[in-house]
Amino acid sequence: MKKLMLLGVFMASMLLPAVVFAEENVVPSEEQEVKNEEVQQEAVESVVEEDTDTVTEEQSTEVGSVVKEADKQEAVQNQSAVQQGWVEVNGYWYYYNTNGEIHKGWLTLDGSKYYLDETTGILQKDWYSIYNRTTGVTDWYFFDLNTGEMKVGWLQDNGQMYYLGDSGIRQYGIISHLGNYYYLDEYYGELQYGWLNVYDSQEGTYHTYYAGSNGAFYTGLKNIDSSKHYFNEKGQEQFGFQKINGGLYYFDEYTGMLYGWNYLYNPETDLYNYYYFDLATGIAKTGMIKIDGSTHFFNQYGEQTYGWVSYNNSWYYFDEYDGLYTGLREIYDYNTDAYHYHFFDSSTGALKTGWIQHNNTWYYFGKSGKAEPGWLLSSGNWYMIDYTGQMVTGWYETYDEYDDKYIYYYLNDDGKMHKGWKSINGEWHYFAQTGQEVTGWQKINNIWYYFHEAGYMATGYINFGDESYYFKSNGAMHTSGWVFDGYDWMFSQSSGVLKTGWYKENNKWYHFDEYGLMSIGSTDVNGVNYYFDKGGVMKTGWNWDGYSWYHANSNGVLSVGWKYLSGNWYYFNSYGRMSDDYMYIQGDYYLFNKSGIMQKGWIYSGGYWYYFRGDGRQHFGWLQLGSTWYYFHYTGSMATGPVQIGWQWYYFDNNGKLIG
Repeated sequence: MKKLMLLGVFMASMLLPAVVFAEENVVPSEEQEVKNEEVQQEAVESVVEEDTDTVTEEQSTEVGSVVKEADKQEAVQNQSAVQQGWVEVNGYWYYYNTNGEIHKGWLTLDGSKYYLDETTGILQKDWYSIYNRTTGVTDWYFFDLNTGEMKVGWLQDNGQMYYLGDSGIRQYGIISHLGNYYYLDEYYGELQYGWLNVYDSQEGTYHTYYAGSNGAFYTGLKNIDSSKHYFNEKGQEQFGFQKINGGLYYFDEYTGMLYGWNYLYNPETDLYNYYYFDLATGIAKTGMIKIDGSTHFFNQYGEQTYGWVSYNNSWYYFDEYDGLYTGLREIYDYNTDAYHYHFFDSSTGALKTGWIQHNNTWYYFGKSGKAEPGWLLSSGNWYMIDYTGQMVTGWYETYDEYDDKYIYYYLNDDGKMHKGWKSINGEWHYFAQTGQEVTGWQKINNIWYYFHEAGYMATGYINFGDESYYFKSNGAMHTSGWVFDGYDWMFSQSSGVLKTGWYKENNKWYHFDEYGLMSIGSTDVNGVNYYFDKGGVMKTGWNWDGYSWYHANSNGVLSVGWKYLSGNWYYFNSYGRMSDDYMYIQGDYYLFNKSGIMQKGWIYSGGYWYYFRGDGRQHFGWLQLGSTWYYFHYTGSMATGPVQIGWQWYYFDNNGKLIG
């Protein structure tokens, strides 16, 4: 309070003379000076009367400062009575006009502009902000540190470059100067260098620029940090395809000029395609070009052309990645919507027709150059020429449109079609007299087998959606009785179908899931949980699975949720597992010990006391036990010592009792 009053005295001593001078515009009279001194004296006396017994040295000093400041103002006015032009008073410069008044605000002398504080009239130097009432914006100016002249143009200050417009206002954002563009920081107006990402409010987008060592934006093709970039006449970095001096280039947003292979979108053709840019110049290649040992073709747009190409009365094929094809090749035919094999000269790449022996194997290609696949009957045996044009050995597949399925055959090493049992790669297959590989259920020699869709004989457990079966190691279907596959127990009925659902044997209940696998542990059966031991027997009462405790009723149903047992409350999750720790249940916290018993009353844990109500819910906030009040934090821990609750401070002893 005392300091505030002293500050008021100081402000009064500073402002009163200034108000008089501004209104009268003359040297203050002796009567006015006496009046000002009386005001100052009254202010000082009011401070002394406020507390005459505790006047400190600090207060005395502040009062003295008030008087000195008044003297300072008087000295400035005395100077105005006798001088004109520039006057230095106590280290500050003022300007007195022809009427002897202190000039305030803007001043233009001999072509130079100055600014004198609108309140004190002191000449400003260094950076100074001035509120523009017309624009409603505060503008920054710089005034010479020695002369106070307003600066325009480029300015270096404290190692930073700034640009002051013709009116002296510090500039921001992108500016144009002497044919170059520059960027000045939006907040401080500092000239920026290097990579810049600047938002264009008119276009509603960002542009990338690069400012060189002098701050000017780069234009044209430039090498920056070992990569080339292209900038337009405004310095905006350009991306995508660019035509420069007749050459086609591509500039990536992150890496700059691209070289070598690139997969790009061309807006002129509205297509994505591969391009190859010269490794030295970056110019897109056109025509037939050999690259890294393979030949490729590029059209007039620089796009890689692949597929069939007629050249010098021969047909060639260019692959998107491998380039010019040679040797045996598989090519998709859009007319037939199928793949066909062709053979191309290993030297020239020209398409070949007729019989061709290649790597000691015979092929045949028709007049169109395509392989002509199909069955061939020779000397009473069937052979197959596959879709590659090669005589087939081993597996062969064909599509049966009528039955809408694939049919598989096996050709022996001599090319002859196989019939009957055949072990192939460790798996057994069976081929009918037509040579077709059988699949699905097959009764062979009065024994049921099952062959997978891939044709190999089934063994072990197989599920068919609604039914499951088990097949012996020789493929024969298992019937009637228990069977173990090394992982699960199953029970086969006389039909071979594995048992599902409940099964009672020797007065013990078992359960098999929908796949025929015996249930073990906590199991959901039609929305109800049961517990089965490792032998699959349904259990009642308490059960331990090695990780958690479960409790089953006399009918085997597992307890879920709250359960009152032997005078204690327990909680079991949706899987029937007993809770044995701190739990959040339906909006409240509870604590269960390792035996699963719900805890009540005071609990000491981790160096803190907690309290759980009679119904087990953890207590938070205020609690009255008898005549004693306690408070529990949002963590549930009991408060001790000083604690702020709301806007009020409280104190609790070490036992948590509220004492004040």
